[in-house]
Amino acid sequence: MKTTSLLFFAILATSIISCEKKLNCTDFRTGEFLISSDTIFTNAHTVIRNETSQIQISPKGDSLFAKVEWINDCSFKLKFDKNKMRLSTFQLNVNRQGGIHVQYGQSENDVMPFKSLLKGETKSETYSGFLKIKK
Repeated sequence: MKTTSLLFFAILATSIISCEKKLNCTDFRTGEFLISSDTIFTNAHTVIRNETSQIQISPKGDSLFAKVEWINDCSFKLKFDKNKMRLSTFQLNVNRQGGIHVQYGQSENDVMPFKSLLKGETKSETYSGFLKIKK
C-alpha cells in the first residue's frame, strides 16, 4: 500500500510539472515585470508595459517613460517619450538613431533573457538582461 501511494504521488507530481505552461514571448508583451542584469533580481527595476508604452522604475523610484513599437512577438523598439519626461541629449540621440532594439531569447520558467541594442552616432552598445513576471 505504501509503495502504491508513493508511486501515485510520484506520477501526480510528474504530471503537474510536465503540464506546467512554458512561457513564450507573448507572455512578456504586457504586464508588470522585474528587470535585472542577472537572474537573482535583487535591486531589480520594475517595468510596467502595455501594447504601446512602458514605464521603467528604478529601485530608488526614478522613472523612465518609453513608447513601444512591436516588430514581432519577440522583438520591439523603445523610444524615450518626450511627452512624459524631459529628454537628455543622450536620450534624444538614441531616439534619432531609431531607439533601443530589444530581442527576447528562450524563456526558462518565468524568466525571459533579452538583448538590447543601442545605436549611437559613433558606436553601438549591447546590453543583456533578464525579465521576470512580477507576482
